[in-house]
Order: sequence, then C-alpha cells, then structure tokens
Amino acid sequence: MRHVLNLRGVAWRNSRALRIMPHVVDSTLLASAIALMFITHQYPFVNSWLTVKLFALVAYIVLGSIALKYGRTPFGRRAAFLTAAAVFAFIISVARSHSPLAYSRSSDAASNMSAVAFDPIVGNCARVGQ
Repeated sequence: MRHVLNLRGVAWRNSRALRIMPHVVDSTLLASAIALMFITHQYPFVNSWLTVKLFALVAYIVLGSIALKYGRTPFGRRAAFLTAAAVFAFIISVARSHSPLAYSRSSDAASNMSAVAFDPIVGNCARVGQ
C-alpha cells in the first residue's frame, strides 16, 4: 500500500498510522516466529529450509527499503518492489513446503514430509506423519 502511495506522490509519511503500523505488524510477526521456533524446536542454521527463509526475509526487508525509501529513480523503486514481491512469494512457498528449493518440490514429496504438532495439554511437541 505504501509503495502505491509513494508512486502516486501521496505524502503518506505525514500520516502517523501509516508510518507506525508496519513496524507494529512486523514486530508482532517476528515475536510470533521466535515463539513458534522455540515451541516447535526448529531453528535456522539447523533446518535448511528455515535458513533459506531467514536469508530471504533479510533480502525482502532490504528490497522493501529500496522500494520505499532508498530507491533513486522510479524505475529502481518499481524494480525493487517487484523483486520484493517475488521474494515474498518464495518465502511463502518455502514455509509451506519446508524445502529450501520450494518451487521444485513435487506435491508427492510435500505430502510425505513430517510435521510438528504441539500438544497444549502435555506441553510438548511431537513429530507426526513419520
């Protein structure tokens, strides 16, 4: 949304809500991801798909900064935005498939992977689907 406002020349930086809300949302998502990491015992640099997802997230943040703030030309901002959108789609596909090569994974292989289930009564995690 901020990218479209930026391209149209709207002074969105004057709106306090449009400046603050993305940080609130991002912080909430990051806190949720960290909590989920500890609950499920799946960590970056241990699980390859999480490592790829982490690096893709950093690339997404950098590209978003270029698209919204640091891009020097409208073409550069637009290219950064489109690349950030592609990286975001890649992050989602990695998260859904639990594979660092998310686009190349077949549906049969994805259906055979194991998942982690959290039992709130017992308070632990167990692998399912093995």
